[in-house]
Amino acid sequence: MALSALGICTTAHADLYDVTLVGYGAGKRQLVAANGQLSWDENSGTETFYNVRAIEHIWLDEGASSPGQQIYSHCVEIYQSVVLGDDYLFESTAIENVPQRNSWPGAMGAVRAELVSDLYANYVDPLTGAVEEGDIASATLNDYGAAFQIMLWEITHENFSADTAAGMAAQISFDMGAIQSQADTSVNLVLDDMRATLNDGIFDIVALEGWTNEFAQDQSRLVIPGAGTLFGLGLMTPITRRRRRNS
Repeated sequence: MALSALGICTTAHADLYDVTLVGYGAGKRQLVAANGQLSWDENSGTETFYNVRAIEHIWLDEGASSPGQQIYSHCVEIYQSVVLGDDYLFESTAIENVPQRNSWPGAMGAVRAELVSDLYANYVDPLTGAVEEGDIASATLNDYGAAFQIMLWEITHENFSADTAAGMAAQISFDMGAIQSQADTSVNLVLDDMRATLNDGIFDIVALEGWTNEFAQDQSRLVIPGAGTLFGLGLMTPITRRRRRNS
């Protein structure tokens, strides 16, 4: 069944977001490697790990629809960038259409979007769209933010061989494949927790949309009713948290 039919994203037409990057939310720099030539179960042993900003973005809406409102988003592509203080014009699209790249990784598609929806359902505050601190006592909010961003890159960039959400979830690894990480111990604990929720056989549905800009890093965001959104109140439903508790 198409995700648009389930309410993940049902944009009938594109809208434009005139926004300024005003700050960063939860997250911190982590070592991440990206190599589109590797299959999900491969490791060349020569990957280059870069100290990247695995962190959520906070935007100020400069548009006429909801001026002055803050919007949280997350990166769905590891290439390109956005600059603090700069203005951007993003076009909204169905979540399965981002990232919009002619080269690797290309758009995530409907199946990966199921995993992204589940990730948001379990680790993002439905009232703000920002990552929440979870149940692991040794992990901070910044650990959760960094893990969320690394997992999002894994879902959108990994060269999975599976063709179902459950199959892809089972292939998630940060020691092998196109996306690898040498994350902090506390971030790895959260990544293990996130992997467990993605592999529990239940995929929660929330309203998401993608932001695309040819010259900037494409984004994903949770749709908040009445908050610069294209969506109606009926698309947002209560979220049942299914986090595995490790402590």
